[in-house]
Amino acid sequence: MTSALVVGAAGIALVPAGADLRAVQGALDLSLDAGRAAVARLAWGVIVDRTPGGRTERHGDVPLEVADGTPAEATHETLIDVETPESIEIPAAVPAPVPPAAPAGDHDGATVSLSQLRAMRAQAPGDHDGATIARSAITRPVAMPRIRLSTGETHTLARPVIIGRAPRLTRVPLDDAPLLVTVASPELDISRSHVEIVPDHDAVVVTDLRTTNGTRLVRDGADPVRLRAGEATVVVTGDVLDLGDGVTVAFEDLP
Repeated sequence: MTSALVVGAAGIALVPAGADLRAVQGALDLSLDAGRAAVARLAWGVIVDRTPGGRTERHGDVPLEVADGTPAEATHETLIDVETPESIEIPAAVPAPVPPAAPAGDHDGATVSLSQLRAMRAQAPGDHDGATIARSAITRPVAMPRIRLSTGETHTLARPVIIGRAPRLTRVPLDDAPLLVTVASPELDISRSHVEIVPDHDAVVVTDLRTTNGTRLVRDGADPVRLRAGEATVVVTGDVLDLGDGVTVAFEDLP
């Protein structure tokens, strides 16, 4: 009797060697329930839950030599990182957490607060298998978050930045002083100190400094929104701030 050992993200299966091993492996990569459904179509099979304390389940008439220990002449094949075949039914996805509704005003779903971002990250599921952990552990060069102005200037976000037509500081410690970036505003659409950009460890937030003409946030796939004066808003890579007078600020390589 020959058998095949199939390793998936959710479990390990021992099945007849003539079975569709890629289908079984694809199912086990989805979930243990999907793996059970795939094995249930076979004459027999053994599934081992990979989670700590997981149990072993048997289906069908498992050959005695397999149940008591696979013989030396058995053939084993391990499948890893095989794409899920189209024949496997994917269980319905669990709905993603819905962030709290924004207060009434000119905000919409395109913006979230820093506290909402951290709450959603805390709810996100962790790595589900060893392959994912191994890939995330690979060391890669880390790009420094930066802004690119329509004037051609670029600045890394190593400290807070204040942009305006005549930005200035008031009572700020020298060791924590923001970078002041001056931009031209012939029509005076841009305030003296117009917008503040602050890197905050795991995010970057922007705040309209109670300007006269406001600041618009432009994000791919969403309608432009006007920032609430004095309220910090999380931005992501690809977002663009429109300060007025043709001056924009684009965000690149944000965390």
